[in-house]
Amino acid sequence: MRRKYVIQVLVVATIIGLGGYTWLGGWRKVEFSTMDASEPYTIVGYPFEGDYDDPQLGRNFREMREYKENGTLRGDFAVAYWLHPEDYDGQVNQMIGILFPESEVPESLPQGLKVKTLPGTRWAKATLTNHVTVMPSPKKVRERLHEYAGQEGLTLDTISIEKYYSDWHLEILQPTK
Repeated sequence: MRRKYVIQVLVVATIIGLGGYTWLGGWRKVEFSTMDASEPYTIVGYPFEGDYDDPQLGRNFREMREYKENGTLRGDFAVAYWLHPEDYDGQVNQMIGILFPESEVPESLPQGLKVKTLPGTRWAKATLTNHVTVMPSPKKVRERLHEYAGQEGLTLDTISIEKYYSDWHLEILQPTK
């Protein structure tokens, strides 16, 4: 009797787990493509170089998110990486900010923000449309993006950009060399 009950509980738990995974978009594939921008991208935000666990990163993230949400800056919320924490033992070189086409950067910016233009107008792009709890890791996506670029005869730069549209939509871009 007890064994039958345990099996029923396991079956129900499995069905609920698979249903949740499906609802969160866990079965959705990452879409890969290339895109040509009419001009280089520029990111406005806070550069940071150091330990990925530094609390300053969280403060930078929240402040830039606030600028985006309250309309102070009207671009795409993004993080540009020159060094990725999983590739460099927890060290990072990044800029958390708002991404604009170069010609659309506002003339008036909040005090303390830096402006950096990113190289390239041809980009390899990975689009993820599942919830962040079931998305593959950015490192795995970048690895697959490099595979895709190789199949397309492209070589990617080491810089990458993560564009955050919502908890359900992320794009990872890397410029071609």
